[in-house]
Amino acid sequence: MAESKGVEAAAQDLRTEIDLPGAMRWIRRRRDAVRVGLLALITALPGRLGTISRIQAVRTVLESERALVALREIGADHLQALSYPLGFRRPRHLRARRDLVTQHETGPDPPGA
Repeated sequence: MAESKGVEAAAQDLRTEIDLPGAMRWIRRRRDAVRVGLLALITALPGRLGTISRIQAVRTVLESERALVALREIGADHLQALSYPLGFRRPRHLRARRDLVTQHETGPDPPGA
């Protein structure tokens, strides 16, 4: 229960322009994205970051309060493959359709081609 109070307070502080339920969803999406990226880094760098995909656990292993900054330095070679906010890749649902298509559509060439 204490964690939810902290999340609510963080949501209200970070997203003052929207109502609390929307701010809570925004926090959850970012938290979940960081956990996915963290799990990917833990898998890619076995033994380096521990085994628990939680920021607090990684802070303890790295002995740093700025775990995300340290993770970006440690996992620099993998940032292109990781979704933001940890990496540089856009989440799948935000990528443009053209980024997902590997072949052109079938049919006649357009005029002037």
